[in-house]
Amino acid sequence: MNKIKKFFTTKAGKITLVILLLGLGFISGMEYKAYQVRSAISGAFEDFSFGEVSETKQDNTKTIASNDLNKKVNLSVEKKGFITQSYADYNTFTFKFENNTDKDIEGVQGTINFMDLFGNSIQQIRLSYDKGILAGESKLYDATVDYNPFIDTDIKLKNIELSKMKYEWDVNTIIYSDGSQESK
Repeated sequence: MNKIKKFFTTKAGKITLVILLLGLGFISGMEYKAYQVRSAISGAFEDFSFGEVSETKQDNTKTIASNDLNKKVNLSVEKKGFITQSYADYNTFTFKFENNTDKDIEGVQGTINFMDLFGNSIQQIRLSYDKGILAGESKLYDATVDYNPFIDTDIKLKNIELSKMKYEWDVNTIIYSDGSQESK
């Protein structure tokens, strides 16, 4: 034990320790990346469904309606940006929820899948909005998504222009102000 302590107090020992720690960090990062890929692949197949295509206000962006709930609450991406703060960076979005029902909505939850111009998935984000949407009305919602400069999907989402981005909105649950709810 004393030999080990003595070795790590030398310059060569300190360099060895730094190299070991860097290697451990690299391996941990690679394992995390593999975990993300596995999660993305399994998540992509869970929600896989076909549906009709309908145009949103922006003629270059399409929303794919895959279930009846999607017709009840439309979602459009009005604005996309990026902010840098002291300890974290964020992709920012302004979403517009449209209540197409004759009932007031208390909250809506779903998943938005951002895609490139060719329809390749960039990133899926689960959205929950609980500020209420009156019947026949719409609400704007400013949202932030954590940005990690070491994750390719975060980088791609940051760099893609809104005009070259497509998205799929898939509603999972609508809770109405009267207490009733609809789920997929």
